Amino acid sequence: HTAVEVPMGNEVEVIIYTRSTSKVSVSIVNDSDKKVVYVPAVAVQHTGGTGENDKPSRVLITKQRLKGPLKARVLIESKGGRFSTAGNYMVAASIY
Repeated sequence: HTAVEVPMGNEVEVIIYTRSTSKVSVSIVNDSDKKVVYVPAVAVQHTGGTGENDKPSRVLITKQRLKGPLKARVLIESKGGRFSTAGNYMVAASIY
């Protein structure tokens, strides 16, 4: 899980990069109260090739930028069974 703090007057955009073929759901919630959901679950799964030089899949999680001030946490939850691995995911949070 990744946390991001957005100052007053700024906005944040969150993008996930992955080459994992396991499906996960990514959501953004309030850092201190996970019942406050800023972005509901978005399905993320690599759709490109599996070669070493293939680029990772890129999924924009925030359809519109979240306005500060806020403290948010990016949650990544696996949709696979208990014997599958979730894979690796890079979270890019850009503050504007």
